[in-house]
Amino acid sequence: MATIWTGTLVINGPSGLLATPKTVYLNSAFTHKVSETEYVDNAGVTQTGTLVQYKLGDGADLVNLVFSGSYGPIVNSINTQPSVGTDTLNMYTIDVLDALGGTVQYQVTVETAKIWWIEAASLTESYMTVYNSTLDNRFNYIADETPANIESVINN
Repeated sequence: MATIWTGTLVINGPSGLLATPKTVYLNSAFTHKVSETEYVDNAGVTQTGTLVQYKLGDGADLVNLVFSGSYGPIVNSINTQPSVGTDTLNMYTIDVLDALGGTVQYQVTVETAKIWWIEAASLTESYMTVYNSTLDNRFNYIADETPANIESVINN
């Protein structure tokens, strides 16, 4: 079973504020380090944020992500399995589209523990990145489902 953590991403990489913050959904198993940091928002105001060094699978590569949320709630949400339901879901099936707003090409069933990134692609679709069974390669899909629904089902 996977715990998917939700955050508002403001910086992706070592620097460079995103023009518009985006909501992303991360598999908390791949979090390497969480620390408090500061960032300058689009209005030029210095804000306190949280740096999450996100590990790409079990390899050595790290992605620096800065979220607008404060340290305490982020750490707590990463380390706490939601108490809703008792379903020990470990496999998840999605309809894969050929493009945004496109048609369903096929279905794929993946281990929820291998889902490491979910991002809103549109109002009804998601970008989803899934690792293979050995965590040494990743696959990108356009899922015919909202990130919030995927998160809810996986965390149930």
